[in-house]
Amino acid sequence: MKIITIILFLVLISEAKALELSISTNFQILNSKFEIADKKDEITDKLNTALKNYNWELIPTDVEGVDIDFTVRISKENTEKNLYTISISTISGVTTNGAMGNSLISIRKDIRFMEREETEVKLGDDFSIDMNVEDTERLEYILKFYTYLCIAGNYDRFSYTDKLEFYLLGDVHLDKAGYMLSKLSQLQKDGNWKERVEFYNKYIEESNKELRRLYAYIYNARYFYNKGKKENCSYFVPQINRIINSLSQDDRNIIFGSYYYDLGKIYSTNPDPLYFDNLIELDPVHKKNYENIRKK
Repeated sequence: MKIITIILFLVLISEAKALELSISTNFQILNSKFEIADKKDEITDKLNTALKNYNWELIPTDVEGVDIDFTVRISKENTEKNLYTISISTISGVTTNGAMGNSLISIRKDIRFMEREETEVKLGDDFSIDMNVEDTERLEYILKFYTYLCIAGNYDRFSYTDKLEFYLLGDVHLDKAGYMLSKLSQLQKDGNWKERVEFYNKYIEESNKELRRLYAYIYNARYFYNKGKKENCSYFVPQINRIINSLSQDDRNIIFGSYYYDLGKIYSTNPDPLYFDNLIELDPVHKKNYENIRKK
């Protein structure tokens, strides 16, 4: 098993290359009479250019790139104070082309953040964008924070799973997001930033690390499945199965809802039928899908 582990690690390292980051922002303005509505295209272009050109300190990896799509929903405006009431949602995932072979298991954008509460943000004078701004209420500061979270989530998936307690590559950019939170006053932590702070603190908890490792195992197993390397893929089944069994039912439901097809394909590569039996036992909702895969 150690030999297989070393092979997996070397294969991923040998294919590492510069990562391309693609970020887009879409504004949904609820009232067409808002003054900002006339500036929507201008702000969008400025933001997308600034986000693209910022140095995110990316490290080489085995995929072509990462996509991050922001939706900024504006429900109120106060033009005198340059304040806007917004909520933000984000979806992110890998850019796939040749890197994933024929994509027998499709690759989807599976990293999502969605704010439940609306908060107030500022925009720069004349809608200028400054990615190095220190004002924690500025829109670009908030998007920068979420970009670090998205990069971290993707890097978690790209982690080299060469041992059980492997290093999660996302920790580097999680620390950058944490540094941004350290700039907040207590009033901000209890106010506009409360939901973001709570999410971040939960994300970095030690108890969440196994879930983050699970995403890495699934990504790596899917990588080898799409490359036609079923033996390498099967190596991850015991680790995936171990973590799924340790999760709460809520977390399991999230995993099964997003990855039931992927898991069926991945588990089908392992010769031990007990793993597949356990998968069906844990996720009877998708039993028919699993049985159809098993018959092939």
